[in-house]
Amino acid sequence: MTTRKGTVPKGATLSSEQNQWFEALALREIERLATRSWGDMDALWRQLPLAHPSTQRRILARCFELASKRGDDISAKLVKRIAPHVVRALAVSRIARATVRDEEAFRKATFHFAHNPKASFRQLAKAAGAKVGTIRQWIKRPEFQADVKDEQYRKELARLRRHAALHTKLDTFAPTSPTQAELEDWRSARRAPKTVRPKKKRRTAVSPS
Repeated sequence: MTTRKGTVPKGATLSSEQNQWFEALALREIERLATRSWGDMDALWRQLPLAHPSTQRRILARCFELASKRGDDISAKLVKRIAPHVVRALAVSRIARATVRDEEAFRKATFHFAHNPKASFRQLAKAAGAKVGTIRQWIKRPEFQADVKDEQYRKELARLRRHAALHTKLDTFAPTSPTQAELEDWRSARRAPKTVRPKKKRRTAVSPS
């Protein structure tokens, strides 16, 4: 949805013109800098909460998209910095769900569908403890799709956190590089001729005449 000139969405501080300038600059800098440098972009993460909610989501989505295309890992520092923004940007109002009678089953259905996007209506119904007809109605609702998308983002964020923690642990306990003397010893051992052992003669059994 396009924001009219001069209007400021709820929760934002920047004007429409300021928001457009901030978004263009943020996206340009994210694409210009290496992924490992994003965690040091203090001005970006400090100003991001002031931008329009849709702008925040586009910037965060672009970060994940670029990191994926580049094949880069997201550092633990960056995950820590963007996590509050992701949680805030993905916050979904529960007012629209007032007509859902069984919210627990609704939550189970969205969770299962987010982790199993190819699940059938029957499988979703079994996971949620609801009827197939109910699942067919729920899955058409905007709040159902919004909850599924939220869970998918949480899943991806958790994966990135685990990945970053693993790499931090590996970096901490990584063995030191071999010294020059150790390398020379290793090379000498590889160049040394192998000792060839003489083959044992096989004894031929003599049959008694």
